[in-house]
Amino acid sequence: MPRPSARATLKSAMRPASAENRARQWEALARRLELAAAPDSEQLLRSLLNVEDRKAEFGPIYRAELDFETSGRARLYLLDYALPADAGAGRSEAQTVSVCLLNFKEAFSTVSLKASRKLHAVLESIQASASGSVSVKFDNDTDFSDAVTVLARDPDLARSVLTERPRRLLQRALYERGCEPVFVLGERQLMFSVAAPADTPTDLEQLEDLALDLISFYTATEA
Repeated sequence: MPRPSARATLKSAMRPASAENRARQWEALARRLELAAAPDSEQLLRSLLNVEDRKAEFGPIYRAELDFETSGRARLYLLDYALPADAGAGRSEAQTVSVCLLNFKEAFSTVSLKASRKLHAVLESIQASASGSVSVKFDNDTDFSDAVTVLARDPDLARSVLTERPRRLLQRALYERGCEPVFVLGERQLMFSVAAPADTPTDLEQLEDLALDLISFYTATEA
């Protein structure tokens, strides 16, 4: 039987250490932010995140209980999940997706939208067609429109939510956290997700900043 190459042996030895290091980072974050482990939430999160790939593997899941004056109790979830390389899904390499998600018991939004750093016009059109949405423009804020792609089925409702303060917070989160998150707003939840190569997942300090941005964004929309 041929012996594995030194490089293969090194990669094999590094994977467990990398996973263990990531787990320790999560444990440290959980202690500092007083998060509770929530392994029983995987099926709920698969549904909320629309993760249909059965090969997706969830890592540690943590949550915090929060109370808001206007919308009542919510749960803040922070987690990673891993996706294998899949050419058919447009993934040339394995990815780790890091997520912060704020989920409410009661509906608080009448609009669904998705926002990211500005996409090329062709990609923007493809994503809009795939989701039955349109690209939302802000004629009174061309700087935001030039920097951010917003997709929604009802542009007027999207603009009613993305007033000046939420736009500033969203643009800062998309561009000033050292990563490239995608923002999604739904009827009962809002979230940032960041896809990164599996061997270099998103720094958890960046995810913490995005979680704070998420709370600030929600508070601004309810003001």
